[in-house]
Amino acid sequence: MACGALPAGWAVEDGAAALFTDGRLAEAVTRSPHARLYRVRTDGEAGAVEEPVPCRLLGA
Repeated sequence: MACGALPAGWAVEDGAAALFTDGRLAEAVTRSPHARLYRVRTDGEAGAVEEPVPCRLLGA
């Protein structure tokens, strides 16, 4: 039966990318200083928490 909850995950904005090795985040990169990667998890109530992940700017 579905409970309406999603597991923790990732949100990737246009222009950002995440490289995973063996299921773990190895690197986060971006082509724009404004694009971001976020770790998303429940706040324990009815909402979510987005935690920004530092990204390496490509071409810098």
